[in-house]
Order: sequence, then C-alpha cells, then structure tokens
Amino acid sequence: MASDKKSQGGDSKNPGKKGKKRGKQQTATTRSQKAAAGSEKLAQKAQSSRPAQENFSSTKTRSAINKSWVNDLSVKTYVITFAATFGFVCFMLWGLYVPYLRSEASNSVGKGDAYLARAVALRDQGFEKIEISEMIDEKVNRVYPIVRIFEESGQYATGTPKDVALKRQLRTLIQRHEKSIREFDDLSEQLVTEAGVREDFVPLMERINTRANTASAHLDAVVGKDWDEQTQEEYVLLCNIDVPFLIRDLKRVRDLFDVESCFDRGMQEYIEAIALARLWPIPRFHLAELYKARGWSEFAMMEFLRVMKLDSDGEFAEKAFNQIVSFEGKHAEAEFNIGLAYLMKGDYANGEEYLKRFLEKAPTNIYGPKAFELIEHLEENDHRFVRRYLRDEIWT
Repeated sequence: MASDKKSQGGDSKNPGKKGKKRGKQQTATTRSQKAAAGSEKLAQKAQSSRPAQENFSSTKTRSAINKSWVNDLSVKTYVITFAATFGFVCFMLWGLYVPYLRSEASNSVGKGDAYLARAVALRDQGFEKIEISEMIDEKVNRVYPIVRIFEESGQYATGTPKDVALKRQLRTLIQRHEKSIREFDDLSEQLVTEAGVREDFVPLMERINTRANTASAHLDAVVGKDWDEQTQEEYVLLCNIDVPFLIRDLKRVRDLFDVESCFDRGMQEYIEAIALARLWPIPRFHLAELYKARGWSEFAMMEFLRVMKLDSDGEFAEKAFNQIVSFEGKHAEAEFNIGLAYLMKGDYANGEEYLKRFLEKAPTNIYGPKAFELIEHLEENDHRFVRRYLRDEIWT
C-alpha cells in the first residue's frame, strides 16, 4: 500500500518523463510503419521493373546473337572473297605464264631442229671441216686469258701490288688481241654464210653481231688506257660480259662444222624445251627423232613411248607408234618396246604376242623378267596390273 502510493507519488511528481516515453514509442511505431510502406513500394517497384529487365536482357541476348551471326557471316564472306580472288589471280597468271613457257619451248624446238638438220646434212655429205674447228679454237684460246686474268684480279684488294700487276697485264692483253676480238663478228658471218646455213641460225648471228658492236665500243674506251675510275666500268663490261659471251657464241659457230657437236647442241635445245613445257609431246617427239638419227635406238624407243603416254589419242601418238614399229628386227629390245606400244593402245593380244617374241629372241635380256611378269598377268586378263605397270615404268 505504501509502495503503491510511493510509486503513484513518484509518477505524479515526474509527469514529463512519462510523456517522453510515449513519444518515443509513437516515433518508433511511425518509423516501422514508414519502413514497411517503403518496403512495399520497393517490392512493387521491383515487380513493375522486372518485365522491363527481362525485356532488356532478352533484347541484349538477341543483339549478341545477331552480332555473332553477323561476325560469322563477315568471316565467311572474307574467306570466300579471298579464295575467289586468289583463284582468279592464279588462273590469270597461269593463263599468261603457260603460253609464255610454250612460246619459249617452241623457240628451243626450232633451234634444236636447226642443229639436227645440220648434223644430218654433215653426216650424209661428209662435210666435216676439222680445220675450221681448229682455227676457231685457236682464236678462242688466244683471247680467253683476258677473261681468266680478269677473274683472278677480282680475288685481290684494289690497289695491292698483285692487283695492279694483273690489271697492267690485262691492259696489255686487250691491246694485243684487239683485232681478234673485233673480227669475231666478220669471221662468224663468213663461215656461216659459206656453209649455207645463215638462214637457219639467224638468232645466233644477230646475237653475235650485237655483242661484237658492244665490245667494239668498249674497246674504243679502254685500249691504250689504264684501269682507273673513268675506265673501270668499260673494262668490267668488256672482260666480264662482252668477251665471254662472244667466246660462247663463237664456239656455237664452231660446232656447226662437227656432226656430234650439232647433235649435242640439238639435244640440249630439246631438253631445255622439255624443261619449259614438260607435258607438251612435241619436244619429246623431236628428241626421239634426234636419238634415232644419232643411232641411239633404245633411247629413241623410250622417248617415243613417252610421247604415246602424253598424247594418247593425238596425232603424235600415232606417229610415235609407227616409229617404234619401224625398229622391229633392228634392235635387240625392239619387240619388247613394240609390245609395250600395243599395250598402251589397248591391244593386249598383239602386246602379249610381241612380248613372247622378245623372250624367245632374248631370254637373258635385262627386260626379260618384266616381259615374263607382264605375260603372266595378260594370260590372267589382269589388265589393271598392266595399266599400272605402264603408268609407273614409262615416266614423263
């Protein structure tokens, strides 16, 4: 009782304290209400913004997909464009390069034909002139030291005693053999004209004439003059280009009076033509004719077989076949090559017949085992093996 009164008395004594407590409670309630209201608004705002975010993310995904597709398309476009451009350029270059090679090969074939005709004419007429070859060799040997000493001088530093001595010697040689160098052109023209082959070797004679004129101009600049800064270029051109090329061409003129040398020159020209146009049958056909004319029958038959392989259904294939047949009875391996020629034409019966003849005539020949193997497969009608053999053995 006394405590209740005391408490009441205490409260009545501090009414402001109680009001402050109530105010704090109301403020806390108001804050919690505001917080709840704010949470509801945030929740509503989040719900309202979720479709927009979903729309934005889906739009972004579609944009990325479209961008990836565009990138893939761009890469493919670039690759296709590059490949098409590269193919077109290669096609154009091939279209220009192959005719150029064929043209150069045709020029070499023409030169080879000229040498072949000259060789046959010399052999048939017995027109070899050893004295002409010896005379040209003498002139070449007289002038060649100019080239040798010039090459030797290049091994020493400029201004050294050895270099000065060699250049002084070079000057003396040029002055001594000036007349011989200037006469190269007239000598070549005279020899070729007297032999009656001027028209067959026009490129050679034109090249000699041009080189001789250039050499004469350089001789005028260096004869009687020391090697110095003003004459150095003329000395180099004369000794390193003019004289060596004149010697080379003069040797070609010399070879026009020797049968074997003409055959060698012609063979060299045909081989150069083959190197330029490997799949062209004409150079090989002419080379085979040169082998036949030279008496190299086994080489000739093999080249004729290669012509048949390159030009299986063409004009030269038939000519090559007739040439191979013409060797029958004239060479130990003729029947073997004739048999191969028939096999290449698809005539397996005649091919087998000639291979059997070959084994009867030359059973110990080096081609005997191959002929025997081919006959075994022909008897079994294994034409696939025969075609594979012809593909691998008759190389081009």
